[in-house]
This record gives sequence, structure tokens and C-alpha cells, in this order.
Amino acid sequence: MANVYIQGVSGGETTTPTGEEGIELDDGSTSTWIKIKNLIGRKLRETSGPTTLSMGAVADGEFLKRDGSNIIGGAGGGGDMLSTLVDTEVSVTTTATLTIGKMHVCSGTSADYTVTLPAASGNAGKFVGVRGATALTKKITIDGNASELVNGVASMDIQAGYSVILMCDGTSWYTIAQRSQIGAWLTLNGTGTIAILASQNVSSVTDNSTGRYTINFITAFPDAHYSAQIGGTNSSSNKSIASNTTTSCQINFYETGVGYVDVNPATALFVR
Repeated sequence: MANVYIQGVSGGETTTPTGEEGIELDDGSTSTWIKIKNLIGRKLRETSGPTTLSMGAVADGEFLKRDGSNIIGGAGGGGDMLSTLVDTEVSVTTTATLTIGKMHVCSGTSADYTVTLPAASGNAGKFVGVRGATALTKKITIDGNASELVNGVASMDIQAGYSVILMCDGTSWYTIAQRSQIGAWLTLNGTGTIAILASQNVSSVTDNSTGRYTINFITAFPDAHYSAQIGGTNSSSNKSIASNTTTSCQINFYETGVGYVDVNPATALFVR
């Protein structure tokens, strides 16, 4: 039989095990042996010692790892500290308690809901990930267990396109990575018959009157507490927002001594 490599050690078959599945390998020395005999439910003998390790249960997709005198299955394969978060995501559609070491994808269109972090005690150095699915139209609140805090406050909110990874220090949870999606933006020709030149998450613009435009969003914000940045070609214009809701926001351009003025291009960026 051809050489077999185990962790870089080459061995050739020296005997054929009798009545057992597997092979017995010699790594080239007279004192060190590697035995593999029907690993499922049997034993694995180390090359040094030798110590005989019992085989435990190993589920599909798991890696082998040593646990005391046993070989068991487990997540991850010795990757970086966040490696378990790349495993299959946990789908969440309603109120739930999050699972240590997993990324959760939250979806839903019927109502806001809250997901609760695991108790901090005993979980220092561990991670939980949460993201909002693209089709999510409601607000997701990430809450600490009981009175435990998240970034020093009681809770935090996410929406569609947002993702966050939280780390536990044994008493509270803290954000170590976060991606916030731009809620909406546009570039507008606000003169004459108005026209959207480019945009994201904007369904239409209403021309209210000179220098006043209502931006209508495709996907609603979870609340109206978003930030707006407005720009235009009139350097002396005063720019403001009004009547902002979860689904729309009015932007205004006012020039001192002149009044409201149409602008081309007018720009607006909405972030939460």
C-alpha cells in the first residue's frame, strides 16, 4: 500500500489488523506507532505515551479535537477567534435568546421584536453575532440579559443591512465590529421639473414648492431618529429638514435675503 500521512508523518502498512477495520502504521522508528482501528466507537492511540483515547460522537461537519482522554467532534478547526461565527447562521423571526458563538440573521415584516443576549456570567471572551436580513422591514432590539448592559446602555437596535459582533467581558457585552447601512441617499436636479439623478432606497421625490422637496424611502427606517446631511450648489443657502418620518423626509434650501431657492444638484444622505 502507498504511504499514509498523518500530520505530516509518513507511514507504511506493516500489518493487517485482524477482525477490525483500519490500518496500523509505522512512522519509520521502532518505538513509535500510530494505530487507527475503526475510529467510530473505538480507540485512537497516541504516538507518544502511548495514551489510548476513546472516540466520542462526531456529527456531520464537525472537526475532531481532544477533550481529556477522549476524541470528540466540535465546531471550528483552530481558526481565528471568530471562526465559529462562520458556521451556519441561526435564523431568527421573533423574540429569542441568542446563542454563544453563532451569527444570527433576523428577518420579519409584521412587528418589531427583541432578541436577548446570553447571561454574561461565565461567558467572558465569547462572541455573538447579529445581522438584519435584507428583507427585514422592522426594528430589532438587542437586549442584555436581565439588567446587563450592551455598550454601557440597556439595549441597541439594528435594521435591515446592519450587522454587529458583540464580545462579553463576563459582566456586560460590547460591540467589537459593526456595519451600519446607509439608509438612503440621492442626488437631485431640483430645478424646473425635478429629476432624481442617482439614489439608493429612494422611491420618489415630491416637489412641494420652491426649494422644498420630500424624499420618499423605499424601505422605512425603524424610527425617525436618523441623521441627515444635505448639500447643494448655493453656498449661501441654509439647509434644513422638516416633517421627517420613518418613510419620508422633507429637505429645504433657503438663501438669506432671497428666500427658498431651487438647487441643482441637491444632495441628501440619511444614516441611522
